[in-house]
Amino acid sequence: MRALDLDVVTGGSHKWLCGGPGCGWIYIRPELLEHFHPAVTGWMAHARPFGFEPAPIEHAPSMYRFGNGTPTIPGYVVARAGHDLIREIGVERVREHNVRLTTLLAQGALEREFRVPTPLEPERRTGWIGMDFEGADKVCEALVAERVFVDYRPGCGIRVSPHFYTTQDEIARFFDALDRLRALHAPKNAAKLAVDARVGRKNRTRVH
Repeated sequence: MRALDLDVVTGGSHKWLCGGPGCGWIYIRPELLEHFHPAVTGWMAHARPFGFEPAPIEHAPSMYRFGNGTPTIPGYVVARAGHDLIREIGVERVREHNVRLTTLLAQGALEREFRVPTPLEPERRTGWIGMDFEGADKVCEALVAERVFVDYRPGCGIRVSPHFYTTQDEIARFFDALDRLRALHAPKNAAKLAVDARVGRKNRTRVH
């Protein structure tokens, strides 16, 4: 945080950190702590939380002033395993792997003439690719029913988020399932586009 010269940063441990819900965090530059007073507070934010004193609250001089109710200790314990795993693998390696797979996803979506609302340049996008087409919501439901874990957002389409545990073979299997289910749930020309996409995959240079 110091290296980036940031004043306030907040986040959570779910999704990319593999930590599950219930473990959020906030960083505030130490010199700014006394200038911030939380609008939502709880007994753990008090300078003397176990004094159970009446209002008005006297906020703790440390980061505890941004606490709320009783801490979710089980949430912290669950989150730690995910943090340790990401630290062991290394964020740089996770990012490199993700860029490789999201590039394959973007190429596959464009070959099928899908709309891709995600930036195509790796340096401008996060860890997922959106792909939209008519009937994408129905196809997404069918994918999830087959335990292909993606989601759908209006205006974005199907969101596919490969992590360090996702393989290149799984990306190919995802598209196979997508083509099959799209032929069932999307417009009549979906089957033809799927065939064209498969032909395109066979003719293109493999991405490594």
